[in-house]
Amino acid sequence: NPDEIWSNRVKDKLSNIYLKYYDGAPIALVVDAEKSLRAVTLYEVKKGGQINYKALQNMRKGILKYKNR
Repeated sequence: NPDEIWSNRVKDKLSNIYLKYYDGAPIALVVDAEKSLRAVTLYEVKKGGQINYKALQNMRKGILKYKNR
């Protein structure tokens, strides 16, 4: 159950990013939208024990497809 789903195109490749906020930090699942929704990367958006807001901002580009209200 993601909190947000973003869709964007990077290097002519369509990806969906599923964001879930868990234990005070965002978790990102990057999925290749063109290859049967195969997961590419899963990681916690933290750097040095702090939330990496720059990385999170980069993930929140493109089209917001879903937001848990």
